[in-house]
Parts: sequence; C-alpha cells; structure tokens
Amino acid sequence: MWGAKNVGTERAETGFRLIWNNCQSTTGGLPNLTEFKKTYTSILKDKKSLTKNVCLAVLMYSFIYSKSYILFPSIGYDISILQLVSLSLILWIISVVPTPGVFGFKEIVMIGMYTMVRVPISIAAIVSVLTELFICFL
Repeated sequence: MWGAKNVGTERAETGFRLIWNNCQSTTGGLPNLTEFKKTYTSILKDKKSLTKNVCLAVLMYSFIYSKSYILFPSIGYDISILQLVSLSLILWIISVVPTPGVFGFKEIVMIGMYTMVRVPISIAAIVSVLTELFICFL
C-alpha cells in the first residue's frame, strides 16, 4: 500500500517537474526576469538612452493622434482635439489587444466609438476604412 502511494507521489512530482521545465523553456523562466531587470536598470542609468526612448514614444503617440486629426477635417467634419485624443488612445489600446481572428473587429469598434461622440456613422466608417488603409500601405 505504501509503495502505491509513493509511486503516485513520484508521478505527481515528475509531472510537476515536466510542467515546470516546459514553462521555463517556453517563457524563459527566471532568466527573462533577471534580463529584464538588468535592461531596465541600465536604461535608467543611461539618461541619453532614456531621453531618446521617451522622445520616440511621444513621437509615436503624436503620429497616432495626427492620423485621425488629418482625416476628419479632410472629410469636412470638425471634431474637438480632446475627443480625438481620448478616442485615439482608447482605440490604440484596443488595437494592441489580440482579437481571436475576427476580421473587422477593430473597425467596428472604431465606428461605434466615433458614433458615441456624435460623429455621423458614414463619416465614422470612412475614417475607419481610411485609417486601416493608411496602416496597410504606409
């Protein structure tokens, strides 16, 4: 009876080791965390690199906002900059989240959010399609 219990315990421990080793091999385990810590501390120590990265992030966000800021007036619709910045930030966060193979999900969300701030649905659809065309071709 004790032998059967030990065999079960050994199997559970072996299974746990296999799962743990698999997780470490697929995610990198603790070495990835230590590498992240080293990179993070080196970036904080190097003020020039930190300044460059912050400037590039600000530039990236300004391009995200300017895309819609150019599209709305070119269609002939005026939207406030505050609405545009807040919607662009929310839409950017949504675009980062992976969707399970649903084509057009982001565009539907864009149209819905623009219509929530009283943009006509036809203009919202045009801006949504043009935004995606810019992403594909530029």
